[in-house]
Amino acid sequence: MMFAVFAGFGIGMATTKYIAELRAERPEAIGALLGVSHVSAIGIGLLLGTSLFLLSPFIARRVFGEASLEPLLRLSALLVALTAMNAVQTSALIGFEAWASVAKLGAVSGIATLAFMIPATKWYGETGAILGLTLAVGTTAAITHLVLRRINVHASASASWRFTRSDFHLPTSFGLPVLLGSLVFSLADWAAPAILVRQPGGLEEMALINAANQWMALMVFFPVVIGRTWMPAMSMSLINGDRHRLSQLTRRAVIVTAAATVPLLVVFGLYAPQVMGLYGTVYSSSGPILVIVLLSGTVMALGKPAEYLVYAAGAVWPNLVTCSLYAAVFVSGTALLSADGARGLVLARLAGMVVQAVFLIWLARTIVSRRSLGPRITRSGV
Repeated sequence: MMFAVFAGFGIGMATTKYIAELRAERPEAIGALLGVSHVSAIGIGLLLGTSLFLLSPFIARRVFGEASLEPLLRLSALLVALTAMNAVQTSALIGFEAWASVAKLGAVSGIATLAFMIPATKWYGETGAILGLTLAVGTTAAITHLVLRRINVHASASASWRFTRSDFHLPTSFGLPVLLGSLVFSLADWAAPAILVRQPGGLEEMALINAANQWMALMVFFPVVIGRTWMPAMSMSLINGDRHRLSQLTRRAVIVTAAATVPLLVVFGLYAPQVMGLYGTVYSSSGPILVIVLLSGTVMALGKPAEYLVYAAGAVWPNLVTCSLYAAVFVSGTALLSADGARGLVLARLAGMVVQAVFLIWLARTIVSRRSLGPRITRSGV
């Protein structure tokens, strides 16, 4: 699934940004934008899916050390393209601010996942789980396509497959650095644990972190998902030069994010030993690990409004720098603190999150005050 995220995230962010900007000023240009986004997502998805299929023997044997995973990796190749396509379509709906449709499709995705995965996994095990997930994503993508077509017709902005080579500057000028940032971020999240598991008792330490990460994922789910809904309004405020509105949106996003994360940080932090004890008595003494992990999640969530403002302004290359800073601090810190096991890794990640958040906030403040970063957004279009 990591490959699928790479394939869709960059193009999806670009699609959200430019649809939000064009639908009020130049709705006739949205058709070409949608066509380019679809072709780019399919192309990247097929490229990464084919790469996964061809490299599955190497990944299974050398990366995971389990040759038995090779057929499962090959089976996952189709999932990559479908996930990338669905991510771009959902991003288009967010750009149109079709919140009701996005919410309903989220419910459809959850129902389809349960309906296909549970019986498929029961009948065919791990192979069935991948097949079930592929069917669920494919079903969701098909329904999302129908919903998007209806919204396009209503907005007089149906996807057009007639575009020139110059129209493909979107995935290279905006989507590519976003994709690279996601790649750097994810590679750091892979490399640091790889350092830890090579230490004596590393697998057991990593099990503690994986348990704590589940609670961090729960805590940041709402801020990460809802955060993208601020981006269209931020884009329009930037176009209109309304700094007051932009500052107001950013403050509101931070307040909502804090209200969603800080109470969970306090509750889970106070009862950290009991929470970790749910995984077994051996985990009960790992409460401090959970607290540090939750602090990392809180910092990441509070930095999201600034990150989406940076995306809305088109300052994607500076944002790539923030991801690189996170990766450098996280991986180097884990290497330096590897003797401390799980505590060393989570402290290194917290430090990386803080560095990234500070830089993102600085970028956002610069954009609000001077608009000196990123490509200038004009009323002439993309």
